[in-house]
Amino acid sequence: MLRGPMNGEKHYHIRWSHSNIDWQPFPTREEAIETAEQINNKKESYDVLEGDSNCERCRAFKAEASRLPGATILILKLNK
Repeated sequence: MLRGPMNGEKHYHIRWSHSNIDWQPFPTREEAIETAEQINNKKESYDVLEGDSNCERCRAFKAEASRLPGATILILKLNK
């Protein structure tokens, strides 16, 4: 199930070691880890990062979504 930004609540993002792909927020660390393990075909390493009301990823997600009204965003690529 895809979710949008968590609106300031504590949440978690999967951050892959060899990719700038950023997946949706998860309400628990356990759910983020479970999802990462399910989709990790290459056994790539990843971190699960905690977010809150100042979450950079969610702010970027909201900005992207506002530019694409009515679109469903599955992933958001962030530039470092």
